[in-house]
Amino acid sequence: MKQLLWFSMTLWCSICWAQQEFNVHHFVQSYSWRNPAATGSKGKFFAQGLYRNQWTGMEGAPVLQGLNLQSSFAKNKVGLGLLYWKDNIGPFQQQFVAMDIAYKLFFNEKAFLSFGSRVGMQQSLLKLSSLQVWDANDPMFQQNASTGTKAFFGTGVYFSNKAFRLGISVPMLREVYSTNTYSIQPHFYGMAQLKKPVGVDWQSSSAVQVKLTSYTPVQICIQQMMIYKQKVAAGILWRSNDALGFSLGMTLGTKLLLSYAYDWSWAHTSTLSNIGSHEITLVCILPSIKHTRTDFW
Repeated sequence: MKQLLWFSMTLWCSICWAQQEFNVHHFVQSYSWRNPAATGSKGKFFAQGLYRNQWTGMEGAPVLQGLNLQSSFAKNKVGLGLLYWKDNIGPFQQQFVAMDIAYKLFFNEKAFLSFGSRVGMQQSLLKLSSLQVWDANDPMFQQNASTGTKAFFGTGVYFSNKAFRLGISVPMLREVYSTNTYSIQPHFYGMAQLKKPVGVDWQSSSAVQVKLTSYTPVQICIQQMMIYKQKVAAGILWRSNDALGFSLGMTLGTKLLLSYAYDWSWAHTSTLSNIGSHEITLVCILPSIKHTRTDFW
């Protein structure tokens, strides 16, 4: 009976997790998480820390933590990146490590087309020791259990100029090695962003992201932001079949950005799920050209 319970929990968590990749509010600032072709596109050095606490107040709710490091080389034509993120929900945990490489074809100083690839590893863990059970001394629940390891690769294409960005990607396209009982479900992403000046000091940023995968509805995410002198920004977000949200961001000096976002789930009637989700990101950018203004958004 215990073996059956353990197997059922492992299978349920694995299948549910295999069907969905995490959502973030800051999908524009965090775009290279989704598209390896955007690696190295922000400057000579890029670092981002990301923390998301979903459904705050609900025990075992999803928590995401991540770190993204990138740099550009060969006169800004080649980008290399290293990513790590950890995703938790209840007793189930996933850890990912990935390496990205991108190559840019420049049309002029501001416009380029980039092609990128990603290789990574995913490890899944069922933390049985964190569960509350009737018999605390039961050896079955005193140790954690690995539910498998995967190696995967992904790819993407990205175009950027001064005012417009467009990308298509599959960050986890196919697995090349697996000890799990389930297969990776590819998620296809499309993203577009348009930036334009509004008066002398203000700038408008309009962005949309589309996520497509099997067995689930197409998800569309729309974000509208207003940016003041590239120092302060505020925005609103709508995600289909999911949530509404807002964000506030401000620069700390010339190289750091701190941004906070809150999402309220309008698609669920549960009181607990409507408590909301909190997200914080800290970004550091060193521009490729000295004395140029850093573009965080």
